[in-house]
Amino acid sequence: FGLPAKKPIGEVGKYASPYQQANPVNAYVPKGMTLEQFNAIQQQDVQKIQDSKDYWKTKYGTSEPLAEWLIKREKKYPGQPKAGHRYVK
Repeated sequence: FGLPAKKPIGEVGKYASPYQQANPVNAYVPKGMTLEQFNAIQQQDVQKIQDSKDYWKTKYGTSEPLAEWLIKREKKYPGQPKAGHRYVK
């Protein structure tokens, strides 16, 4: 189709800004940081998100079917229809 081929990673054009010429990476990197520093910060953010998900799993456990929950609740609170309320899936 006559389209130009993509440049390999790390190669910048002759009209690129001085910052792009000094940091030839085809990814966003904030000024004043190296690619390694930026990747380390991103990994910390990913780890925080995963820790948060793991926290809620350990606090509330995994979900159980409604039928199983009803059986457990009826054994624990027989004849008390509103007792033992909690959110289920």
